[in-house]
Amino acid sequence: MIFAPLEHAGRYLTIHPLFAEAFAWLEPLADEPWHAGRRPLRGDELWANLDEGLTKPEAECRFEAHRRYVDLQVSLAGGEYIDCAPVAALEVEHDFQPGGDVAFYRQPREPVTRLLLRPGFFAVFFPEDAHRPLVALESPASFRKCVVKVAMAARR
Repeated sequence: MIFAPLEHAGRYLTIHPLFAEAFAWLEPLADEPWHAGRRPLRGDELWANLDEGLTKPEAECRFEAHRRYVDLQVSLAGGEYIDCAPVAALEVEHDFQPGGDVAFYRQPREPVTRLLLRPGFFAVFFPEDAHRPLVALESPASFRKCVVKVAMAARR
């Protein structure tokens, strides 16, 4: 897991062959008008999902993890808590479906790490990083965010 200000994104570009392309695409996004939905960037290797709505009470949010994609999450407006825990420490609630890329986990018994994702920051979740996004800060509030999906087995 990585959590950092967007201004420090350059420090992480060599971790994955497509991170430079992903961050370059994100750079002008906050200042441009957009509508929610999927954006193809490089076929199934790199794509983005723009999302907006209301954050939710913690009890309505679920831990999830992905096996084929790294999640690069960026807040564009509003804010949210994202809770994090190692997949190995969690109990599977709904396992990966054939051809699917998401598994859901039960609420952990142990304390978790809580990130405050606000505009100007990003978080990266690898397959071993379970995360529970969209947790309301105090009460449900509007958010806008982008999740860039970066294939684990990507080519330059």
